[in-house]
Amino acid sequence: MSAERLAQAILAARDTRQGLLERALAEARSAGHAALLSFATNIPGPDKRLPGVEAVLQRGLGQMAAIQDLRLLEHCDDLLGPWCLALAPSAARPAELKAAAVRVEAASAWARLLDIDVYEVETGSTVDRASLGLAPRACLLCGEPAHGCARSRRHDPEARARRVRALLAEALGQKTRGQALANALRAGALAELELSPKPGLVDREGSGSHQDLDLASMQNSVALLPRYFDELLEACERSASLPELAGIGRDAEARMWRAIGANAHAGAIFLGGLLLAALPEAQLPCDAGPPAIDSWRRRIRELAGQHFASAPAPGSHGDRARERYGVGGIAGEALAGLPLLFGELLDRYRASMLRGEGQRRAGFRVMALGMQLLEDTTALHRCGEAGLARVRSDGAELAALLDDDAAWPERVEARLRELDGLYRQLNLTMGGVADQLALTFALWQFFEELGGAGPVASTA
Repeated sequence: MSAERLAQAILAARDTRQGLLERALAEARSAGHAALLSFATNIPGPDKRLPGVEAVLQRGLGQMAAIQDLRLLEHCDDLLGPWCLALAPSAARPAELKAAAVRVEAASAWARLLDIDVYEVETGSTVDRASLGLAPRACLLCGEPAHGCARSRRHDPEARARRVRALLAEALGQKTRGQALANALRAGALAELELSPKPGLVDREGSGSHQDLDLASMQNSVALLPRYFDELLEACERSASLPELAGIGRDAEARMWRAIGANAHAGAIFLGGLLLAALPEAQLPCDAGPPAIDSWRRRIRELAGQHFASAPAPGSHGDRARERYGVGGIAGEALAGLPLLFGELLDRYRASMLRGEGQRRAGFRVMALGMQLLEDTTALHRCGEAGLARVRSDGAELAALLDDDAAWPERVEARLRELDGLYRQLNLTMGGVADQLALTFALWQFFEELGGAGPVASTA
């Protein structure tokens, strides 16, 4: 088809959709309904009907139908991709449906390809995010407002196409190990933020000892991670050198600084990147089963050794704390193949989950154990050896409280809030504990998806 005929066909498809929409609005208005929903997909580029696009639409429709009964009115698949209209019950409120639609669009990585519009039947206009005080749709690659990236053509089309293909494969259930781990790392970072209250750390109850951060900025920081993970997986697939992988990490940190003015998830960039780069046979599909843990940890040790052997002189707060206090910190953990993460922390989380205690109590157990065992250089940087000793002592106290069923949850929560107040007074925090907590959440999800609960007392 020539370019001119293609353009004409696209215009005809738009006209057809508009006619169907106007007819559906008129029928809904005469029947006394308030809301009409339009489901489409947000696929950049000329081909809107890639494999998996229909799956995205149907899964999104199913998730909205689970929230609110819907009656399907129209469904078509044209040059603009699949599209459908659904009518909500007469009592449904458009603003509430739009808020639910935004939650569905953000619930999964693949769901970011969904485009759910909610029409106010009376006026025929859509309910926009801004009217509800919600952030604009985020770019698939960088997490910044999508309209700005599209207008400025900020991103390489091939990078955008790779991201779309990966999301469509996930919607079809065809994720690779690498994609599954990348998704789990993002989910783990969000789960760490959600766990509240935490002493000295950002969570749903406050900013802890971080006056320059809040929950919204931390969530924005997490939204930047998928682009980094995608770039890293693509580089690993073509056997990029370690300096190139490190450069991708530095670029990700720079984006984070530009976006929120802090390196809020520098630990996720380094440790998450290390886990991804070292993952054995990352391109195998998830149904191939979990990776060999010994091989994974051996490769982590190798990559960490190469990285730190060629790294510049200490420059970060963590680097200086390791040098001043003679501790290994996260560098020592990485050089040893992350023994606490694959060993005690994951074991503690698994045991709690298998007892049926739930993610929240299990997460607090991991946090308390990490406080006791980790050489947290953020605590050392802020408050010296006395600060680290305080974190370890408090971790032991919390572990004992968590073992007492009568103390859960009221007394545990009360003590955590007391400690948060104290840590804020001392300017004490524990970023290393937060990093390992997020990774524990991530590895649990990763191993669960690949058909197991992870290594047991791994000693590789």
